[in-house]
Amino acid sequence: MQSRLSRMGELLGWALSSALLSFLVVLAVQSVNRGELSAAVVNRSLEWGGYLLLLIAGAIGMGEAGTPGGRVEAFSKARLGQGHLQGRIPLQQVVVPAVGGALLFALQALVFLG
Repeated sequence: MQSRLSRMGELLGWALSSALLSFLVVLAVQSVNRGELSAAVVNRSLEWGGYLLLLIAGAIGMGEAGTPGGRVEAFSKARLGQGHLQGRIPLQQVVVPAVGGALLFALQALVFLG
């Protein structure tokens, strides 16, 4: 069993790797699109990489939450003993891209705004 500190370190490592991957993909696309690699391109890549990761986190959360009608039906069936309650939002899969996006926004603020 992992300790909380080692688990948090593992999640932070996943967040850093997702932030780096997202940034590099967006940087490559923007560099090819603009035909140059400048500070403005890096700035926009940090911004859009963060947006991409937050979009992924939101999509995972919304996809796992289901529709309101589905939750009501699952609850009704569970009360009658015919089914089970719908699962919760997978916290790890939502937190990792959200933290990665926050890291990219923080890096952008430190480098280009500070």
